[in-house]
Amino acid sequence: MEKTVRLFLPSLAILALSSLLPAFATAQAVVFTHSNGISNCPTGTVCSTNWSGFAVTGSGVTDAKGSWIVPSVTCSSSTTYSSYWVGIDGYSSNTVEQTGTDSDCSSGHGVYYAWYEFYPNPSITIGGFTVLPGDKISAEVSYSGGVFTTSITDGSQHFSTTGTVSGATRSSAEWIVERPALCTAHHCKLTSLSNFGTV
Repeated sequence: MEKTVRLFLPSLAILALSSLLPAFATAQAVVFTHSNGISNCPTGTVCSTNWSGFAVTGSGVTDAKGSWIVPSVTCSSSTTYSSYWVGIDGYSSNTVEQTGTDSDCSSGHGVYYAWYEFYPNPSITIGGFTVLPGDKISAEVSYSGGVFTTSITDGSQHFSTTGTVSGATRSSAEWIVERPALCTAHHCKLTSLSNFGTV
């Protein structure tokens, strides 16, 4: 069984991330997840094979939010993927609480949708939530009293849900553009990145 996953294997400009840090420090089934695959780059940056964006680390993260315009993808006959999201955790932990959109290509056509995830649980595509290229997305993940809330808005559409994640460290907040991976029970392989232009 093969599934799509989001793996952390972070360098993108023009990003918006707002986070509240009490101690600020510096397919079958479609499932999205993260693992640590970062390496050091020039001073002040970290390189990743599949994350591009901004991450803030600290303790007790309670909020991450951002907005973006859904990019239109240029598709060929290849299947490609691109994910745009905000979240808490995932940078240096084994959990991630996140929500975002995808701009993928399948059979030469763009496929656009919204989703949320409380990893290690699988990601959930938000049914009945229409996403089109050019839409302005606002997304937020917050934490209070042991419960995470993901919220995503696209024009007049709004979706919010809550969840708990055992072992969540709340040690980072992220705004990320990602190339997800396809995984089986035994291994993961990064997908081809959709040609999305700029975000």
